[in-house]
Amino acid sequence: MDTAERPLQIPARIIVLTLCFFGAMIYWVYNAGLTSVLTVDTSTSPISSFDDLLNMKEYEFIIQVQYNAAFF
Repeated sequence: MDTAERPLQIPARIIVLTLCFFGAMIYWVYNAGLTSVLTVDTSTSPISSFDDLLNMKEYEFIIQVQYNAAFF
């Protein structure tokens, strides 16, 4: 009984180990690609200085005059 099962065990183990190895490789490549995409900062700020804020037409800038000097 043992001799009939022995020839099938080695090829089955090779197939299982090969599938596990390639499955792990696919997981590691996917994980590395996802990590590299998420760690790169690609966002840019439309405003880099106060002059940029004043020159942009999409934003309104209001200056309120303060009358603190009148109380002294």
